[in-house]
Formats: sequence, structure tokens, C-alpha cells
Amino acid sequence: MKLVIMRHCDAQSATDDYTRQLTTRGTQDADRMAALLSGCGWDIRHIQHSPLHRTTETAEIIQAHLNKKNITVEREPAAALAPGLDVDDAMDILTDAGNSECRLWIFHAPDVSRMGAYLTGLPKSAFYFPPGTMLALNLPLPHPRHRSMLIWHMQPDYLSGSKS
Repeated sequence: MKLVIMRHCDAQSATDDYTRQLTTRGTQDADRMAALLSGCGWDIRHIQHSPLHRTTETAEIIQAHLNKKNITVEREPAAALAPGLDVDDAMDILTDAGNSECRLWIFHAPDVSRMGAYLTGLPKSAFYFPPGTMLALNLPLPHPRHRSMLIWHMQPDYLSGSKS
């Protein structure tokens, strides 16, 4: 299966971590990354994200772009993707996944780097995840640990129209 793991886009600072909203830049970056996913030819039908507000906002923007392709993209919060995730608990989300599926997970740093390392066998330091960054992987199910193939790693700043 193909799995895209993503760090939520740029969010405002706030005392309540759960309610932080995307900044203007975060919204623009989510649009850019959504356009990348929409045009990559993958049939993403399922978006799972941390229950925190900034991941929900990021997921909603991407879902809206993907739905423009006349497909229905399901979106749901997943407690297993909350900050400080347990990698094994997160992987349990995929127990019903088929080899031909493509899913998007949106969650938090440093968990995205930890997940990338878990799946590829590379060190966590191999992945730089500023807000909005995506890592696309091909996972051999049912046991993807250290056996997944990195397909691409993209930051919003690398896409046209980005303001560094």
C-alpha cells in the first residue's frame, strides 16, 4: 500500500495546544500540498489525522482538493495519531488496509520523523519535517517495519508559489 505521512501545516502559537489554528501561510501551504497530492495520480480515499485542531484543518483543506476529482475521500480523526503516539498503536490503524490502498496520515513532530524511521529503517535524523512536509512510502503489508520504500519527501517551500 502507499502511505503518505504529513506534519500538519504552520499553526499559530497558543497556550492551548489542542486548539491552535493554521496561520495564513499554513492554509496556503496546505493548498499547495493538496495540489501536489491531487496531481500525483494516487487514489487517496482515506485521510486519518490527529484529533487536534491544526491537523483537522490541514485534513479538511486536502480533502476538499481531492474531492474535486469526483471521488469521495473519507476523513476521520484517529486518537492513535495524537502527539506522543505509540508507533505500534498507529500501525494498528492499517490492519484493514489492502495492498492497493493509498492513505494519508496527518500528525505532529517529532512523531512524523519517528514513524518515517520505523517504516524505512533509516535514522530519525534522515527526515526533516518542517510544517506541511509529506513523506510518501510504499508499505509491504502486513509487516512494513524497516521494509518500506521511500518514494518522495516534499516540503511546501519546494513547490511553486511558496514564500520561504
